[in-house]
Amino acid sequence: MSIPEQYRDRFFDFTTFPDGLNLLHVTDVLITDYSSIIYEFSLLDRPMLFFAPDKVNYAATRGFHRDYDETAPGRVCETFAEVVDAIRTGEFEQEKVARFREENFDRIDTGAADRVIDWLILGEGQALPAVPAVAPSPDDEHVDDGADTTEQDVSEEDIA
Repeated sequence: MSIPEQYRDRFFDFTTFPDGLNLLHVTDVLITDYSSIIYEFSLLDRPMLFFAPDKVNYAATRGFHRDYDETAPGRVCETFAEVVDAIRTGEFEQEKVARFREENFDRIDTGAADRVIDWLILGEGQALPAVPAVAPSPDDEHVDDGADTTEQDVSEEDIA
């Protein structure tokens, strides 16, 4: 379904864009149908609309693994007029996003990149914890240099 002419200056169709994840940081409202991109977008805590004009047919031919209307983290619209109305009124059912995140993510850590930068660039913190090496299977061809590779400590000197 194409975007009606009168809305093309405000609505953009990125269905053929190579990597939709690269667009999420500039997306104010995600309008999608059945895409799994909702998982990544839910982490941004921004509104989503679900445009599903073919929902009944989709359910009959492909099926859903969960109730679509109950689990979609936003308002489900079956017509383009409903999408426009939701945007005009701001009725996105935003409260569903937090519930969706809680149901689908065990842990959300937004500070990992900061910790890596602190450790690598600023030299803060301690040596990285021991990392168990993967033991080769008996069928793997490898060179045994006699070194114990079952566990290694990585220090700042090792990566400098």
